[in-house]
Amino acid sequence: MILYNVTVKVEKNVHDEWLTWMQQVHIPDVMATGKFEEYKLCRILHEEPDGVTYAIQYFAPDMAAF
Repeated sequence: MILYNVTVKVEKNVHDEWLTWMQQVHIPDVMATGKFEEYKLCRILHEEPDGVTYAIQYFAPDMAAF
């Protein structure tokens, strides 16, 4: 199993719009490539005054698929 991790910090003023876009558009587009078997969208529990941090993890079966 290969884990492809993307970590991103999102400004609080666009957080809700970004999260909706990730869940409804971006992640489905990435999964539609057929390269990944599953994903996880994880909020990092680290308080920051100017944003919210997420780790988006995509799981590929092997390097050939990745």
